[in-house]
Amino acid sequence: MTLIADGRSEYQIVTPGRGFPVEERAALDLQDALFRMTGVRLPVRWGDRVIPPNPRILVGQRDADQPGLWDRDRYRIEPSGRDLLLAGAFRRGTHYAVHAFLESLGVRYFAPGAVHYPRRKVVRMPRKAVTSESAFAYRHVFYPTAQEPEWALRWKLNVHSGADRRWGPNASAHSFGHSFASLVPTRRYFDEHPEYFSLVDGYRRRERPQLCGTNPATAEAACETMARWIEQNPDRRIFAVGQNDWDNWCECPDCAAVDAREGGPTGQLLTLVNRVAERFPDRIIATLSYAWSLEPPAQVHARDNVLIVLCHNQGCFTHPLDGCDLNAQFLDRLRRWKQRAEHILIWDYYVDYYQYLLTTPNFHRIGQDIRTYRDIGVDGMFCQGSACRGGQFEHLRQYLQSRLLWQPDQDVSALMREWARGVYGPAAAGPILEYLDLLQQRVDAGVHMPRFGMSRIDELYTPEVLERSRQLWDQAEASADTREHGRRVFAERSTEMLARLLHRDHEYRLEGDVLRLHPPVDAALRDRFVEAALAHDAPFLREDVGAPESFGRLFGRDWPAVVLQSDALQAVVVPEMGGRTYSLTRKQDGLALLAVPSMHQSVHSAPFSDGYDFSVQARRLGPGAVEEYTVQARSPQAATIQADLDAGLQVRTEYRLAGAELTAEHTVTNTGQAPVELTPMVNPAWSLAALGQDAVLELRDGQGQWSAQPINPDRRPAREVPFAGPARPAGGWRLVSAEHDLVIEGAFDPAEVDAVEMRLTGWMIQMQHLFTPVALPPGASRTFRSAWRIGRR
Repeated sequence: MTLIADGRSEYQIVTPGRGFPVEERAALDLQDALFRMTGVRLPVRWGDRVIPPNPRILVGQRDADQPGLWDRDRYRIEPSGRDLLLAGAFRRGTHYAVHAFLESLGVRYFAPGAVHYPRRKVVRMPRKAVTSESAFAYRHVFYPTAQEPEWALRWKLNVHSGADRRWGPNASAHSFGHSFASLVPTRRYFDEHPEYFSLVDGYRRRERPQLCGTNPATAEAACETMARWIEQNPDRRIFAVGQNDWDNWCECPDCAAVDAREGGPTGQLLTLVNRVAERFPDRIIATLSYAWSLEPPAQVHARDNVLIVLCHNQGCFTHPLDGCDLNAQFLDRLRRWKQRAEHILIWDYYVDYYQYLLTTPNFHRIGQDIRTYRDIGVDGMFCQGSACRGGQFEHLRQYLQSRLLWQPDQDVSALMREWARGVYGPAAAGPILEYLDLLQQRVDAGVHMPRFGMSRIDELYTPEVLERSRQLWDQAEASADTREHGRRVFAERSTEMLARLLHRDHEYRLEGDVLRLHPPVDAALRDRFVEAALAHDAPFLREDVGAPESFGRLFGRDWPAVVLQSDALQAVVVPEMGGRTYSLTRKQDGLALLAVPSMHQSVHSAPFSDGYDFSVQARRLGPGAVEEYTVQARSPQAATIQADLDAGLQVRTEYRLAGAELTAEHTVTNTGQAPVELTPMVNPAWSLAALGQDAVLELRDGQGQWSAQPINPDRRPAREVPFAGPARPAGGWRLVSAEHDLVIEGAFDPAEVDAVEMRLTGWMIQMQHLFTPVALPPGASRTFRSAWRIGRR
């Protein structure tokens, strides 16, 4: 039966009636697409305004149910006599039905600006009914285009940023991430109820805490907030009771007992989650299995309305779960979680957090892993991508992930070919697909990506691969058959150019008073890369950091330095690098005492990290730590530098090197018209390689006595220990290394410093001084001083 033939049709598009915004929007989308394909614009009518004899394309139904907690989406395309019904569950399914019907006619939604509407003289009625159900109940592809409701519904996703009634019910969670801080906030509860928060290293944490999971009163406070969230968001189904994004789980006796029984701190977490879930049985209570809560508990089960959000952020990110030894632990963990929880949502990472624009060749992993998740019985998928546009073939990733989340058994290679031809044109698509296949061959040969973010992957981007990649992209640019295809090829080529820029053995060397990159960067390639990244609409090259323009300015540049010398030490200060001390070296053996900024590989965040910096607000890389300073005075042992900050603040820093001691004095002046509240912080990042994991921290008490403790007794990958109140050292601390016969002693005025915090990572030990808050009136100045003495054990 023919719907449209040779520019004519009897058909009318019919919605259920007035007041059906979902069905009306879907009907208009259908009308527009059919017009683009055939030149025939079918009339859209309400149910009570049809022309009786004329056949109908019925879009939606009058009655539609609401989604239950765990329902999957579905739609149907159903011929009935001369009529055709396009409808789906929960109203949003009507959009899926319309777009599935259009796809059956050859429409393809590749990317914004790349929607394919084939020209057709004839459009026929389907021969038989088609019904389809989604493989996952929750389908969220976290890229900007997929957040737009129009594109989400074209791709049959049910999570997006849309809030109006045209899109139908949105499965978007109120929250399923890190919610402890807002669920039971310290500013509201800590002063009267410190027992609600985690006990770590012998005291309750105000700064960067977790919640005390076994305390019933903590659960009551969480339920009070949860009840308010639900009242304010009655249409949301998913609400989070999720750990904060750091360690510091509770070590109180009750939590420790539960954790001992359950085999780890997931025990205390699930105790709290279950208590909250019991109070709200008509909602899904989600919690993260992430970082310290990855391992499932040994005995306790999650309640039926608990959703475990299991994060795949360990293992290999180029190879599929099944078949890669690095992923065996995660796959085993997933299967064990299924024994403890009925409902699991996978948070998987398909993006390189360190390099948004560097291609991660994991397209075939996407298909295979989504099938694995489906087969194990996972309820939902959160596909973590970049939070901003541009890079890593983002539109191809969205296209693949969206289609596979509905029906995982599709051929990934066929989808990639179809997409590339639709976006770049048939001629240019060939070499681009060959480029992706080149990278995939390296992956298949055994190249792993053991973290979900890497600045370089040297085993993948070998010199031979880089050269062949250059040739293929030259061919693609030359083959583009339209101006628009050429623009898209050039923009996407940013990924190949970045690989060539990063994968060279560069190092910064101090030459006189300049830090200079060796060998020099290819400036022409860098500038062309920046142009391509901007053509790709990429605002950042890494999560929230590093605009392309900044990359062009910073990558490979020379950095004027001030070199201070004494008999024992050399300090290199780089004024334009946030006024920081770039390096501090013990002359007797060349031992690098500070963690040196990795300015080449991590140009998006470095050079504004590591070394020593000062900020006027107590946060990492706050004001004062990133601005360019100018040199006011210098001598072989001292230098004064200055920078103007926002809010009328001026920072004048004097560094002095005398013997084995480095002193930093930061004078902050309020040149503005209004008072400013300061909470300054100094942040030396001492090299862990210079100290070793077996170093000890010594703190001085009020009687001048020193007490020692290991820096990392449990061998954690990261550790944060604040020393405040009675635990605050009396003006001094020491890091002592027997291995390198080294003592680093920090000194400060105890009347001016509220706390000292030790932060340990895999390569450095930060010993931060958090100064007492200061109200600085207009015209006033205040000096903040710290000193470090380098000695022998």
